[in-house]
Amino acid sequence: DWFHTPYSNVAQRVGLDTATYYIVLDHPQLAKTEPGGVPLSTPDKPRGAIGVAGAPDPAKDEACAQAGARTVAAKLK
Repeated sequence: DWFHTPYSNVAQRVGLDTATYYIVLDHPQLAKTEPGGVPLSTPDKPRGAIGVAGAPDPAKDEACAQAGARTVAAKLK
């Protein structure tokens, strides 16, 4: 995940922070920020991300991604 935070946080920050807005606006892979992506990381560094899409409500996408992240968290240590 490019921001090392769930995309729901990015979507919220885009509306509140002009610098974040322009970073997202200018980056073709980040142009649409909706909940559904969460980072996979260990205390020492980021490891990747999980992205989920397709539920009628993007919050459900993110809940599914968070559940997946919790499932693999122990394997990342």
